[in-house]
Amino acid sequence: MASPTRHDTHDWQAKRRDRGPRLIELVRLIARSGLIDLTERDRAVIFGTFAEVLSKLRGEDKESLLRL
Repeated sequence: MASPTRHDTHDWQAKRRDRGPRLIELVRLIARSGLIDLTERDRAVIFGTFAEVLSKLRGEDKESLLRL
C-alpha cells in the first residue's frame, strides 16, 4: 500500500515543478504590462481586473476582444 502513496506524491511533485515556470512567466508578463505598478500592488484591484476581463471573455464578444 505504501507504493501507490509514493507514486502519488511523485506525480504531485512533478506537476508542481512543471507549473512553477509557467506561473513565473505569467507574473513577469503582468509586471511588464505595468498593472502591478499602476495598481500600487493592490492585489484586490488586480484580481478584480482579471475577473472583469474573464467575464467579458465569456461573453458573446470574445473573438473581437481577443483580436484587440
